[in-house]
Amino acid sequence: MTTKEYLTGLYSIEQEISLIRKIMESINNEEEMSPTSLINLATLNCLIGDVETGDLLLKEFEDISKRETDARKSIRLFKKHQIAQLRNRRKHIRTFILNTQTILKEQRKKYSFNKSKEVFQMYPREINVLHFEEVFKNKNPINIELCSGYGEWLITKAEEKKEENWIGIELYRDRVYNSWATKIFAGLDNVACVWGDAMNVLMLNIMPESIDNIYLNFPEPPKYENSPTNLFTIQFFFQVARILKLDGIFCLLTDSPIVVNIVNKQFAHSEILRNKFQIQGKTMFEKKIPDGYGTSYFDQLWKNGKINQDRFFMKIKKIM
Repeated sequence: MTTKEYLTGLYSIEQEISLIRKIMESINNEEEMSPTSLINLATLNCLIGDVETGDLLLKEFEDISKRETDARKSIRLFKKHQIAQLRNRRKHIRTFILNTQTILKEQRKKYSFNKSKEVFQMYPREINVLHFEEVFKNKNPINIELCSGYGEWLITKAEEKKEENWIGIELYRDRVYNSWATKIFAGLDNVACVWGDAMNVLMLNIMPESIDNIYLNFPEPPKYENSPTNLFTIQFFFQVARILKLDGIFCLLTDSPIVVNIVNKQFAHSEILRNKFQIQGKTMFEKKIPDGYGTSYFDQLWKNGKINQDRFFMKIKKIM
């Protein structure tokens, strides 16, 4: 990622139009304009009501995204999936443009990430308890995806199951922004986003027995069991049990044997965990993913780039 690409993304989130113009003026040729920047700019323009400019940027994205700039196989693979992810976002932006362009420009709704009631930003201000009912205004089942990334899996499930509510918790603000923007473009009112650390949010900000299901797909694995970045502590599973309703489900999808070993050890060493949860399968982890479970950017990357590596799926139910 270049500095200009990073700043374009940052200023797009803040809707700093004048600063973005300065960056655009400093670009000397089309080689300096990345596909990611074009999608970010198209997103911004649509959110502020200028879908015509957004449409032009999407067309430019299609032209630039076809360029091949690196001969290395690993880089080509990464860029291929990056473009696939961007095209998924483009699909939602294009739908929004088609639904909006007939509305007079001065009558179009404008959207702000920082002011949205559907986004809970844990930084820099502190929120004690997250009141999701204020967003959803219903008592439908609530599902959480931890470490939800750019929201591909989350948005797909929300589209498939509109009678349920879906919450994405993600540490990186640009990913939260993209999930929120995609939710806007898809016209979904059953999605909310949380910008915060997954463990802290579970522990400090969610009411006990308030969540129906929790999902965690391809989390960043720790390098070793006692790593400070290891999410899969006994305390983590205690918090999962605390916020899940009785008979609530926790699902984990990973390609990391380290994660599998850590989780197996935690349950083997803790009778409390074994009493709180019931395994929904023959073993703790199975190598078969349920039909209809859904896919994400990392899942697609795995399918095409790690064909000799296993995926492990875990499903447990809270029973006490």
